Amino acid sequence: MRKLFLIFVFSFLPFITLAADLFDAETPVIEGVKVHETSAFFAEVFQKLSDINFAGKDVRVAIESLERLSPKIKIAATDHRIIIVHDSDIIGNWPRPLDNDWKGLGDITTALLLKIRASDPVIASQSGDVLGLMAVNSIIHSLDQDGRYIASIYEEDGKVLTSAGIQGKRDKIGNWRIEGVVKGSQADDAGINEGDLIVGINGKDVKTLSDAELAAAFGGLNSGTLKLSVATPTGTKKIVLRRASIVMTDADIVWRQSTSDKQQEFKILEIIIYNVSENAVAIVNEALNKYSDATGIVLDMRAARGGDERAAAKLAGLFLGAVPIMHIEETAGEKLEVIPGGDAITNAPVVVLVSNQTQGSAEALALAFNDNSRGVLVGTPTAGKAKLI
Repeated sequence: MRKLFLIFVFSFLPFITLAADLFDAETPVIEGVKVHETSAFFAEVFQKLSDINFAGKDVRVAIESLERLSPKIKIAATDHRIIIVHDSDIIGNWPRPLDNDWKGLGDITTALLLKIRASDPVIASQSGDVLGLMAVNSIIHSLDQDGRYIASIYEEDGKVLTSAGIQGKRDKIGNWRIEGVVKGSQADDAGINEGDLIVGINGKDVKTLSDAELAAAFGGLNSGTLKLSVATPTGTKKIVLRRASIVMTDADIVWRQSTSDKQQEFKILEIIIYNVSENAVAIVNEALNKYSDATGIVLDMRAARGGDERAAAKLAGLFLGAVPIMHIEETAGEKLEVIPGGDAITNAPVVVLVSNQTQGSAEALALAFNDNSRGVLVGTPTAGKAKLI
């Protein structure tokens, strides 16, 4: 199984000039760097970002975002060149790969990270896996101008890259200083701000945690819960976050099927809702039709939000059919009963996952499943922000 997070062991790399390939195929390790594995990882990141058209932006925005890693670095991605400057000195200058040259973009990203780490002692103090996470977060931050997430990156076995929505690095005394918060993420909702210090994670002093442990806490494969002690200008706060998928779409689909004759056959459709919207309805509708032979469905709404009650009703209708789903408040206190049109398109058993981060119309959707005995609810009490009658 390929690993999404690779261990980056960066050290100084002399100036590189791009020929046919940036790195020699016969030299897989340069000064301790597994350059081909590192490049392959970022090539996959760029390819996945292309699926959502770089959130309406240009690939150069993602490349230039790496300058966020160091205040001393500036990166320019022109039509033909990619140039990196430290203070006033050019320390790298390469031909720009084509926008769909994933290998070339992965190579360039690897080379840029090498240059940044070699020229900034603060960045050099970070371990490779932390630097890799910082680079991904920088790319996310640059494309996330509208408060949404970036497309999920899956492994071959269906696992998903998740993040707490926090960007930062250690300060001089070992605490984790927050330098960026993904807009609309759970960290943002919890009131975490740039400049805050994370001093404790899951009951442990941050100073006692290794860089690898920090990287695993803030991001990794599949979800996880973080109990943070955050030092702010108004005092220390206790905050609980759940790592969520880094997504641009409002819903994601994971298909899990037994692959061995020795295993009991299963076909599980996992539907992960991030935002209850018309777009989410379309994604779920397509998935239910595509995987109509699913023997079970997991509807994961642990990080779901949304204010569109009608979209929630339509989503419920895909599973429940034309039954009363909810009442919503209209103007002047008028109450409107919502009944989706059409029949349900699946009768497969459903497990609905919820948490304290399930908000708004996502709560109404979960309640509809519960009230109609359509699925089994599993999790913790929801946020309580829905206007339910």
